[in-house]
Amino acid sequence: MTDRFKEIDVCRGLLFLLMINTHALTQASVPRDHWLFSGFWLPNGWATVAFVVLSGYGIGYIFSIREQVAERDAALINRSKKIFAVMFISNFVFSALRQILFDEHIYFLYPMWWTGLFTLNTDWTISGILLPTGLVLLSGPAMIRFCKRALWRTLVVLIVARIAIELLISSLAVTDYANSWILLLLLFKGFGGFPVLPFIINGCLGIWLGVFKRQCGNITWVVVLAGLMLVQLMIYLSSFTPSLLCVQLVSSIGAIAKFAWVFAVALLLTRFQLFPVTSLVGLIGKYSLGSFIMHRVILNAIHFFWYHLGNYRLPPSYYYCLLIIFTIATTWLLCLLRERFPDINRCFTRLAL
Repeated sequence: MTDRFKEIDVCRGLLFLLMINTHALTQASVPRDHWLFSGFWLPNGWATVAFVVLSGYGIGYIFSIREQVAERDAALINRSKKIFAVMFISNFVFSALRQILFDEHIYFLYPMWWTGLFTLNTDWTISGILLPTGLVLLSGPAMIRFCKRALWRTLVVLIVARIAIELLISSLAVTDYANSWILLLLLFKGFGGFPVLPFIINGCLGIWLGVFKRQCGNITWVVVLAGLMLVQLMIYLSSFTPSLLCVQLVSSIGAIAKFAWVFAVALLLTRFQLFPVTSLVGLIGKYSLGSFIMHRVILNAIHFFWYHLGNYRLPPSYYYCLLIIFTIATTWLLCLLRERFPDINRCFTRLAL
């Protein structure tokens, strides 16, 4: 990890741990009323929304200082193509394996399953989150130019667009238009439950934050982070007496506020050098796309061998502990092997991981 981008890698790693936590809870069938799903444990639902913001932040922070504009734009476009390829291939592989191992029917042998991927009639796996991520990468060159020309006007446009999208979602949700393909893709469902437009705007706000960080001083950046963290705290407190306005506020700026909390923790970890925690989390974040794909392999492999071959049974909470510990440890070990052995890393790199 380079010192310059260490906090980004650590933030990715923290979001990865939150994602593993949620997936392990689901895989272990832990009841929703269990304390592991409560505010007394790790927050659920933060990883996906904050990760897209972080992807945008990385684009704005890293690429906004590159002087070779053509090379910068080409790098972002090339990376987005790889993201899309990983999205489609990983979705097919995991869907196919699930059908072969657990389902009675193998649907991917039929053309309707393939066309359903685009008509939203076929269920996507969590790889669907890579669609808005790739689109944020594609929008990166234009967003960086807008931010450099008119930083504050760009922010106003993004905030107004995000609020307008949320109002549009709430008004269309009760109409027949909500079932149309284009609105399902853009506003309501997306691929795998990740609607495209809200996530793209969140990512563009992340790009704005990255460019802003480059242009402002550290004190100003800390003040902005603290302000966003305070907003998230207010959103949490207002959740005890929810209202329509509260729900719209959460949907509009909740992703940015959640990102601020995770990024602040990443800054603290990198500043105080809490080894080996910082090293472990940062290494997983450095190879985030590979970690994202491999953790799903590991989780499902443990589940298959433990329950379906070994036929062992554990209470859900104990099984959750087994899943999360083994998945984090194995993922970190794979990242360590990539770090120590260039040949292994090249194998993953060739797969765009």
